[in-house]
Amino acid sequence: MKLFVFGDSFSTNYTLDNQVKVEESWPVLLSDALNCKLLNYANAGMCNGEIINRFIQHYYEIEADDMVVIQTGFFSRFLNPFTNSTIFANDILSGSEHKNLDSNTKQDYDFYRQYMLTLDTYITHDMLKYKFILDYLSIRNIKFFLWSVDPHPFLDKYIINNFSERYMLYPKDWERITSDRKFWAGNDKHFNAPAHSFVFEWFYSRMR
Repeated sequence: MKLFVFGDSFSTNYTLDNQVKVEESWPVLLSDALNCKLLNYANAGMCNGEIINRFIQHYYEIEADDMVVIQTGFFSRFLNPFTNSTIFANDILSGSEHKNLDSNTKQDYDFYRQYMLTLDTYITHDMLKYKFILDYLSIRNIKFFLWSVDPHPFLDKYIINNFSERYMLYPKDWERITSDRKFWAGNDKHFNAPAHSFVFEWFYSRMR
């Protein structure tokens, strides 16, 4: 049996100062508790489009007795389909230096700036793609579980309302955890080791 994980930095051991070891992260703790092989395809900075594409790249590896955990990401990030990399909307709106210069140029950001106030159609398409993935897993009788870090009405409409029984952690739960400084990695709101342990226990109790 294998455990597949898809998501962004909160589904990895990522912190700004690298203070959390991989073996302390909730995906590793969860796979150990479930006694299964971990295939973690999450990566820091991913938008929903990248998370979706990462699943598409690896869906064929999932077999009947495997389990899948999917984290939906932040709606302030969106996909540059020409590079399959993430554009950070907050950087565009603030005019600040963008975070991923290695994969996107200033010209990319200037191109997407015009769409920043009309993203409803874009977000709807991402939610429909997620729903397709979850319907696919349901049809194949694959055990899957969901959690989310960012609230949005379209997330409620397309995902939460249709798959509430699969949810391990809602955006309000994530906000409550990350608002508690005892779970911060320094001044970084990414999970520290105690937070990973807490989230692991939260997830494990809901998966059994």
